[in-house]
Amino acid sequence: MGFFDLLHVQSGSDAERGGENGVRYVKFRTGQKASGEEYAGLIVEGIEPIMGGIAIPRRLALYAAVTEAMANVAKHAYRDNDRCPSWWISASRNPATGEVSLLIYDQGIGIPGSLPRTFGEVIRGVVPLSDDAGLIKAAHELRRTATKEEHRGLGLDRDVRGYLRGLRCPAFYRVVSRRGEYIIDKTQDGDGTQDGPGTEELKRHSKPLHGTLIEWRMVLQ
Repeated sequence: MGFFDLLHVQSGSDAERGGENGVRYVKFRTGQKASGEEYAGLIVEGIEPIMGGIAIPRRLALYAAVTEAMANVAKHAYRDNDRCPSWWISASRNPATGEVSLLIYDQGIGIPGSLPRTFGEVIRGVVPLSDDAGLIKAAHELRRTATKEEHRGLGLDRDVRGYLRGLRCPAFYRVVSRRGEYIIDKTQDGDGTQDGPGTEELKRHSKPLHGTLIEWRMVLQ
């Protein structure tokens, strides 16, 4: 997943190395802005070679989800004086189970820390400011962001979380940030043909994840 490159050790092509139980991992890509080029490279050079000819569903919606997540990192995740305001994206596939996972991670202040302070009076009536899991979910529901731009603030719901809508296969979405985790699970939809929203779950952790991890997972056979 790029570790050997950091050590300047030649390790082969993006899709050449396998992991435990035959899981195939895609090399990490990184950047500091919403990059369609990096997304395309992830798909064409990384994911497609390990898919065994199976098509990725809702590709335009997945593009919107990943690039919106990149844009959120660029606009909200870091303070102005942070030295490395980057995101990292990667993917994996388990041929035995058909499970495909895409993820994006940043080391910023976290979604609970980046919610606009102007929402404080609104959030306090619904979610304690100490509840990171509740704040992550609230960030998906709010329709305004710290930028105060009318066209912003829809992306977490419409694009990032919204990728699961319309997927007609078992799917899973989660966001981990600080001590909170927000999950939508559609893996229990039986034959995977339902378009339902899935079940929501909030988890609270004793130790924080510094930054934010977003994962989309689906089962494709």
